Amino acid sequence: MSQVTNRVSEQMHAIQDESKEFVAEHALPTALAVFGIGVGAGLAVASMLVESSASRHSTTTQRLGQQMLDAMARVLPDSLMKH
Repeated sequence: MSQVTNRVSEQMHAIQDESKEFVAEHALPTALAVFGIGVGAGLAVASMLVESSASRHSTTTQRLGQQMLDAMARVLPDSLMKH
């Protein structure tokens, strides 16, 4: 079992070393890629928050509209409410 653990550990270290070497050789493209991923993730989160906010706003607007109609129905005569 320890041989498997050692082999996996060695492979992980090799991958880590290769990754460090790649980033060192390609610093600017790597930084731009990470920046792009961050912007994309930020836009995705912002989009979800806006949709949630718009949904709440729509529900609030509908509820307010219904309250206004109910208030007018109590105040105005039936003959005016039909038009």
